Amino acid sequence: MKNMTVRAKLTWAFGVLAAMVLLIGSMAIRQLGVANDEFQNFVEGIYARLATANELMNVVNDRAIAARNIVLVTKPEDLQAEKEAVTKAHAGVGKNLAQLKQMIATQPGVSDEAKRLVADIDAVEQKYGPVAQAIVELGLNRQNEAAIAKMNDECRPLLKALNNAVDGFVAQSTANASKLVAEAKESYAVQRTLLISIAVLSLVVAVVAGALITRSLVGALGAEPSELSDALGRVADGDL
Repeated sequence: MKNMTVRAKLTWAFGVLAAMVLLIGSMAIRQLGVANDEFQNFVEGIYARLATANELMNVVNDRAIAARNIVLVTKPEDLQAEKEAVTKAHAGVGKNLAQLKQMIATQPGVSDEAKRLVADIDAVEQKYGPVAQAIVELGLNRQNEAAIAKMNDECRPLLKALNNAVDGFVAQSTANASKLVAEAKESYAVQRTLLISIAVLSLVVAVVAGALITRSLVGALGAEPSELSDALGRVADGDL
């Protein structure tokens, strides 16, 4: 440092500061990209699967209620309304289950447990769907006693099993979502501490470099530049 020219000292100091600023900026941009990717994966991945599973549960229950109501109602217009409701709900079950299976099959990061739970949902629905449709047909044909018997003997146990399977998937997805949120918070805290540390270090380097360069200049000149300027002015005026 003592043998360096003033230009070299200034170049060195500002070069170090520029490098540290570039490091902070690049780290911030990189972390912003990582956070954006994680958020996108969360929204389009586990959150989307969780929303689909909840919607699946809703339409499963809507189908069960409409099938039951077909057996209970007596007016033709009410019967027609419940028929339309059960048809719509049954289509919704198929749509949401197919969408959930596609998500599980194509999205990255899906656990084996989630795949197993969706397979359980599909297996129960393959048994329950035809039973529900059979109850609807019996109700529409006003074979209420047979419909009620089928409802009690076959429908209720399968409906419970289907709800339990969907509940299991929702619980597992919710736990995974909470874990991802906790990991994101921890990662944010680490990155924030690192960036703050580098920023503080940059400030310390700037202060130290400024003090060293100032002391070096004053030592080389023998006085403050303003004092030398005054002295030169007096000499120019003839005061030797």
